[in-house]
Amino acid sequence: MTYYAFYIFNRQGVCLHYQEWSRPRTVRNEMDDRKMMFGLLFSLKAFVNKLDPTSGGSEMSGQCSFQSFRTNKYKLHYLENPSGISLVLMTDPLTGDLREFLRHVYSTCFTECVVKNPFYQPGQPFTSDQFASALNKAVRTHL
Repeated sequence: MTYYAFYIFNRQGVCLHYQEWSRPRTVRNEMDDRKMMFGLLFSLKAFVNKLDPTSGGSEMSGQCSFQSFRTNKYKLHYLENPSGISLVLMTDPLTGDLREFLRHVYSTCFTECVVKNPFYQPGQPFTSDQFASALNKAVRTHL
């Protein structure tokens, strides 16, 4: 199992945090990469909601049922919390379901190291060595 990259977005599409491990292709423009990732997620969520036979295409029907998708090159894992924080993890395409892992990252790494930090401003990008270290540890122990 190979982890490529990890993103955290707020509800407005601002990338709060980005971390990369072994992404095979380097990104020329980080800002464009983050905008394209959020645009992809926004479009996929809308598409999934429109096709959802239980909600009738209503966008106000609650939690999005989009969790992951796979290509021949990578798999994208997605978790959106009720607070509007979205966690995105890109891995190799053979990786299984990582929803529980993303929940663990949110509840332990993000909540403990970022949200409980008195200097953190909600909805603003952050850099935190403590969070990066906790995330790296979670990734290493999950391998």
